Amino acid sequence: PVSQWYDLSISSSGGTFTMNITTNTTLDDLDYTCIGRFDIDDVYGTHFGDCYSPYSYIVWVKLE
Repeated sequence: PVSQWYDLSISSSGGTFTMNITTNTTLDDLDYTCIGRFDIDDVYGTHFGDCYSPYSYIVWVKLE
């Protein structure tokens, strides 16, 4: 599948993390952790699930 990356870095007093959203089920960078999956539907809205759900888009987070 084709990946779409949306990079978002957030800083706080506790540190920084980077979030990526992709359709790949694995990443080359093992520092990323899956935190959930989702699909967007024009009729029913957005559906969220855990990392083992059948949804297409995977949310990955890496602590820096």
